[in-house]
Amino acid sequence: MYLVSIECFLGTTLMDESVSEKMAPVFISIFEASFVLGPAFGYIIGGRLLDVYTDFHSKLEITLQVEDTKWIGAWWLGFIFIFVLSYILAIIMSIFPAKMRKESTENHEMQVEDTKDPNENVLATKLSYGRLQDIPQTLLGLITNMTFMGITLGATMDGFLLTGQAAFLPKYLEAQFGLAASTAAMIVGGIVVPAGGIGTILGGFSLKKFQLDRVGAIKLYIACQCVILPLYMGFLLNCPSTGIVGSNKSYLNEDAIELTATCNANCNCDFNLGEFVCDTERSLSYLSPCHAGCQESINQTTYTNCDCLANFEVTVQKGICKNQDCNYLYLSVMLFFQVLFTFMGTMPGLVAGLR
Repeated sequence: MYLVSIECFLGTTLMDESVSEKMAPVFISIFEASFVLGPAFGYIIGGRLLDVYTDFHSKLEITLQVEDTKWIGAWWLGFIFIFVLSYILAIIMSIFPAKMRKESTENHEMQVEDTKDPNENVLATKLSYGRLQDIPQTLLGLITNMTFMGITLGATMDGFLLTGQAAFLPKYLEAQFGLAASTAAMIVGGIVVPAGGIGTILGGFSLKKFQLDRVGAIKLYIACQCVILPLYMGFLLNCPSTGIVGSNKSYLNEDAIELTATCNANCNCDFNLGEFVCDTERSLSYLSPCHAGCQESINQTTYTNCDCLANFEVTVQKGICKNQDCNYLYLSVMLFFQVLFTFMGTMPGLVAGLR
């Protein structure tokens, strides 16, 4: 994360100083989009790795299924890939020079005079920014620049939201919509995250196409933020909680919600087992086949003769019941546009801050 932070800030500055002012938004948008497309591929590949059992190299027979709560995917393979790719990319990056272009002092001074904004809030005194004692006065100049602070505060809030989504959105989809870990990761990586790459490129293209100055970039940034705020209401969409007998549902013909009932009192069930089974007829889950009172097993995933069920002939399947009526499409669409406009506003905000 430390190296990524260095690339993000110093890489942006290097590009801004290495290309023309007109083309800088385009190159920076492509650079920023890579920080979105990278996690997108990571989610997709990581989702596929979670379908591989962590001890796939073992000679022991694997009887667990992906839907089992005890299933552990090969999460560690991703770190090996990143380790190798990081060293390869580090070698490639070391080839680039410290400065991509050289300009004469005269041309640089003429460019500064032409692009100088008389309304811009700058320090009245000239500072030598290479000296340590000038840092407090420089920071004071930035803090008193309300435009810069407003953009920085907005970017900070966007960063909080996007960081939380990147870390917990797959788990949120799992909990709210009953999706498998691999499916949730594929949705985030294949639908939501690419919206950030598209939005970043659109933001940079808009700046170049309409030749927006600092004020125009700020107006575009504010417009994107106004579109984003209503889209966050999409998180109010959710599915009803899965009914788990003994946790939030009572056993048949029982009033109290307890893990032990008359139908399984003599089974001596293990409360830490956690091998959920689903009664598809009533869409209710049980902590284990034992808690459902099942006496026979047809195979490793199907159980029958369950005393706690309304119909003894009904079989239960391994796994938690899924809500068939719950649709995550609406939330996915709202998240797509929320991320798209968030990153579309990132480029105008970044360019306005640099100018």
